[in-house]
Amino acid sequence: MRLPLPLPRHALAELLSGGVARHVALTVFVCGLIASALAAVPSYMSAKARFIEGLRGHATALFVAAVDPSRYPGVDSLLRLGETVMSQSNIVGGTIYSGAGEERGQFGTPPDLDWTNARLGREVTRFTPLDGSFETYLAPEVTGIPYGIMLRLDARDGWARIVTDLQERFLVSALAALLVAIASGLAVSVWVTQPVRSIAAAVDNALNDPAEATRLLARVPQRDELGRLAQAIDQLLFFTAASQEEELMPVLMMLDQCAHGILIMSAEGHLISANPAALRLFGVRSLAALRARPPDRLLRFEQRPVEPLALVAKGPVIGHGEILRGDGEIPCLVSGDSIRGRNGEITRRFLMLVDMRGLLDEVRNEVLNRQRAEREVARLALDLRRARKAFDACLVLLELDGADAPRANAVTVQPDELIDAWIERLAAESTAAPKLFRAALPPLLGDPGELRRLVDMALEIVRMRSSAPIPQMRIVATVEDDETALFVVSEISQQDGSDTVAPIARAEDAAIFLAALSVLCRRQQGALQSAAARDNGNAIAVRLRIDRTTMELTGQGRSAA
Repeated sequence: MRLPLPLPRHALAELLSGGVARHVALTVFVCGLIASALAAVPSYMSAKARFIEGLRGHATALFVAAVDPSRYPGVDSLLRLGETVMSQSNIVGGTIYSGAGEERGQFGTPPDLDWTNARLGREVTRFTPLDGSFETYLAPEVTGIPYGIMLRLDARDGWARIVTDLQERFLVSALAALLVAIASGLAVSVWVTQPVRSIAAAVDNALNDPAEATRLLARVPQRDELGRLAQAIDQLLFFTAASQEEELMPVLMMLDQCAHGILIMSAEGHLISANPAALRLFGVRSLAALRARPPDRLLRFEQRPVEPLALVAKGPVIGHGEILRGDGEIPCLVSGDSIRGRNGEITRRFLMLVDMRGLLDEVRNEVLNRQRAEREVARLALDLRRARKAFDACLVLLELDGADAPRANAVTVQPDELIDAWIERLAAESTAAPKLFRAALPPLLGDPGELRRLVDMALEIVRMRSSAPIPQMRIVATVEDDETALFVVSEISQQDGSDTVAPIARAEDAAIFLAALSVLCRRQQGALQSAAARDNGNAIAVRLRIDRTTMELTGQGRSAA
């Protein structure tokens, strides 16, 4: 197969797209503009000098035509004559001087020209291009009378025509420079850039795909030095490709049989080859299809899209990544490095892609199994804890049931301390504690150990009947008389956001716990007021003795009453 040379009709597109042709065209155009500008300077100076000379001749002709020297006009006649000439020409003013430089009269706008400099020939004329004013001095030798006349003319119209003419000439020169630049760029594109590009494509193909080097040659016509160079390169590539194909055949066979994806790139980053495993990972059928994909849409390495060349250019690399495909992503292990020749220069770069989908499935299954085991352990731990609590309730029934006489060693106990101790025991057992809302609770009067078991039992019953991972519980107390108060422990509903008591969610067998709680209440000269049936919600109400004296001294009774 041959690399065809682009036709001349494509040279303009190449000229606009950039490269040597555009640089040459820009250089020629800039040089043409500079040459036009340099040529415009002497043209401007010459045109200005001719314009000034013409204006002086015009002023002299106007004076000579209007004044008759033989009649020896006076100053008044000259002033009247000046006024008359102003109305019929572009003269806008003047000044009359004697032969000694004495000013004798003025008409119109007087000139600013200095008489001394004008008389000595230093500045006979003055032209200001900005406002188009022209001033000149006509000596007595020119006028033929014993007076010198200094005239001021309005030359704006004439100067504007000259400037317009100069601008048109410069624009024509710039247009000519542009046409020459375009022609030069097109010539360079057709005769230089396109043959060089064809040669570069052949060499690049030989470097990136040695097996196909003999099918893609430059074949530039031998009409100049570039053609002879292209022929020499074609011959060199042909022999080089043949020898490389014989040497690389065993290596290529091993790469084709590798189970992992392997990408081989040239030192410049061109994709040379991809084994069948790599093509399957990327979801393409051929190397050409893989090359057609944007380089930055092939891989993601450590959560960032990256080009293969940029990945291996930094040195040896290994890490987790994803292969980007149209139908999803494939997790993989990415490793890459560069291969160096005998002189230390990089000759090839490679990337190895190991499909990690099977391993990830195994890890995912392992994680799921571990999570199931952890849930089972948590369930067993909960069952064990409930069994311990049931055993403690049985001990209460066996040891304390029937011994309902009032305790003689009753002391004051703060219920907040008992509740905090219960929460600390939950934390020590790695059990999530509920969220408690407490009102000001009055101090209890009774046996500390039995009151601790009583508070634990009431809190555990409400917590056991809740299905929430972290239930919300409320503890309030209502002082009924000087000796007792009603303590209510309930679960707050979390579904509707209201402050109502939540229903009993778990049908736990709490009979033994309620019996033990009733025994403990009687032991403290109190009573289990209600255990809240299923219709009334998850709540426990007990009546206990309180220390009224301590409550009044500490002020706890104000908010609990």
